[in-house]
Amino acid sequence: MNIFEGNDVLDNAIIIFYKEPASYTGEDLVEISCHGSPFIINKIIELCTKKGAALAQPGEFTRRAFINGKIDLTQAEAVADLVFSQTQSAHKAAMHLLEGDVGREIETLRKDLIDLISILELELDFADNEIDPLPISDQIIMLDKILKINNFLLNSYSCGKIIKQGALVPIIGPPNSGKSSLLNALLNKERAIVTPYPGTTRDSLEETVQTGGYLLRLLDTAGIRKTKNPIEKLGINRTKDCINKGDIVLFVVDVTGPIKRDWSNYYKRENVITVINKIDIASKEEIARYDMHFKRHPHVQISAKNRIGIDNIKSIIAKMLSLKTGSSDSLIITNQRQAQNLRVARSYLLNAKKHLNYNLSPEIIIADLRQALGEYDKILGKTSTEEILNNIFQNFCIGK
Repeated sequence: MNIFEGNDVLDNAIIIFYKEPASYTGEDLVEISCHGSPFIINKIIELCTKKGAALAQPGEFTRRAFINGKIDLTQAEAVADLVFSQTQSAHKAAMHLLEGDVGREIETLRKDLIDLISILELELDFADNEIDPLPISDQIIMLDKILKINNFLLNSYSCGKIIKQGALVPIIGPPNSGKSSLLNALLNKERAIVTPYPGTTRDSLEETVQTGGYLLRLLDTAGIRKTKNPIEKLGINRTKDCINKGDIVLFVVDVTGPIKRDWSNYYKRENVITVINKIDIASKEEIARYDMHFKRHPHVQISAKNRIGIDNIKSIIAKMLSLKTGSSDSLIITNQRQAQNLRVARSYLLNAKKHLNYNLSPEIIIADLRQALGEYDKILGKTSTEEILNNIFQNFCIGK
């Protein structure tokens, strides 16, 4: 179909009309597919605005779809997750959300909770009549079922953060063990400064790389040692803080040096991979000694300088992350807002269970359960303030 500017043909385009309520937003929509010239696109936009059209705000189409009941709030948030997904695992998690898997699970929780509330309210309404109330033991069974699902979803958030934000992987170890060289090798570029002098790295340096479908946030850190230098001390303190926050930690040691007793404070942790570096300049005896010492713990032999063994490190990291995050088909919460709502809901559910065990009045228990129900409603967007919606959609892309 020709698009005219005055009497002149501007472009020959495809124009599609989507009739409500079958459109994406649930409203009447018109889509114009024109040739990709920036001049043509801007001219068509100019013509449309002259006829009264307004430019879309970030997330406006998805927001309209939510307001018109085409999707719930978990699906709306999944659109942004999908657009900004950087890895295969993040894409899959976003697709699960977009297809409504999480929303359906929350709806199940709501239904079960409403059933329990109804039983308790019935007991209140007919307290003076001859009605057999549901035994408290059965009520607790119903509540435990809700708590189990709530906890499963909430616990999945620790995995969801890794999938969505990337796994934090600090590279730690003694000075001059090859931490910066390892960072460069993993990135396959010269990013960190490498010198033969101990203590070169004073501050943390973060870079990202993908492996095995996961995003890794690699953190080059200051070497751990005793020092009087106040600046280096700050760097070492940051290193120790990163160890506690890391999802997986790479502990780099120089195979040509002695094995230190205090290293056990680091490599014996469950999330640590010991990286035995500089095998290119080590003797067979030195390598065998290190291999024997670390045989009970995850370790890998490499030469960061010559890029030997780097693929092995990536493979081990991917395997460990796979164990942490579970199957790609698992239901995983990746959204901090949803996790917080689940956390608050759990506190109310636990209160209700405690009050049930104490055989308190149904009014008190119902009050807790209704608060939990409100948190599930917030997740789905059944009770959402304008402030919450603005906060969610303001970071969307224009046109989404």
